[in-house]
Formats: sequence, C-alpha cells, structure tokens
Amino acid sequence: MNARISPRLSRLLALAVLVFLLVVPYMAIVRPYLDALDANRDAIGEQAALRDRYVGLAAGDAASDTEAADAGDEPSDEGGGESAYLEGASEALVAADLQNRVKTVVQDNGGVLNSTQILETTSESGFRRLAVRVRMSASMDALYKVLYELETQRPFLFTDNIDINARSVRMPDRKRESVELIVSFDLFGFMRAAGS
Repeated sequence: MNARISPRLSRLLALAVLVFLLVVPYMAIVRPYLDALDANRDAIGEQAALRDRYVGLAAGDAASDTEAADAGDEPSDEGGGESAYLEGASEALVAADLQNRVKTVVQDNGGVLNSTQILETTSESGFRRLAVRVRMSASMDALYKVLYELETQRPFLFTDNIDINARSVRMPDRKRESVELIVSFDLFGFMRAAGS
C-alpha cells in the first residue's frame, strides 16, 4: 500500500512550501520592520515641520521686534505689548529686577527662596545674556508652578542647570512625613545689546 503522489501534485506542494517559506518570514520580520521605518520617517517629518515652525516663529518675533525698533515704536505682540527681551536702564538694574521677579514668583507660589546670585553677563548673537542662580525649597506642586510661571510670561526667561534634591520632612503633627525639594537652577533672559 504504497501511495504515490503524482509529479504534478508534488510540484504544487513544493511550490506551496516555497511560497510559505518566503511569505511567513516576510510577514513576521520584514513587513513590521518596514512599517516601523515608515512610522519613524513620518515622526521625523513631523518633528522637522515643528522645528521649522518654531524657527519661523522665533525669526518672525525677532524680525517684528527689530522692525518696530527701527520705526521707533514698541513691539506689538500677543503678550499684551510686553517685549520678549529684558529691558532697563542698565544691566545691573535689569539683573536686580530679575532677582525681584524670582522672589515674587517663588513666594506667590508657596516656595521659599533661599538665595539668588547674579551671574556674569555674556554676549550671544548680538544680545546680552543676563542670568541669576536661584536656590529655593518647595513642594513638587510649588516647584511646578514656579517654573511654569517663570518660563511662560514675558519677557522670555529660560532655566538651565537644574539640580533637584529631595529630603523627607516630618510634619508638625509627627504623624506623617512630606517631601521637600531643594532646588537650584540658573534663570536667564536676553537684553538687546547697546546700540541695537
């Protein structure tokens, strides 16, 4: 009882096995890889478009401020007429004003300002970069509010070199502990260079 397969059926089975051996690895390995590449390509395209949009907005804001300065007017923008740059009679007065602003924001949002230190002024791309080093303690919620307020209002301010350490603090009722954050960071903004 030896059943023999006809040559035609044998060829069809061989062809089916070959197709199976080609299609399964393609569907299991190659196709997901190509889909991942397409997704990455789309994500990169979206990020590039977003970057170009931000560059355009930044260039537009700087251009509109420059045009307004050339015309002798204050720049008009969405920030209620406030400039994107720090302004004042001298760098020392602007830095002192920056310290006062930090103090007000920290205290208004439930933090404790431990110290501020005016850092050396530097030049960057035709602007003067004024910075202060801030040391404060706050809860997580207060820190979020402080950083949010400092970075979202005009003139534009930026944070750098953020260092956060946490310590447990026993509450006065001695029944529970809370976490206090000891935070230091540099806060800086830009001022137009003299004569610009």
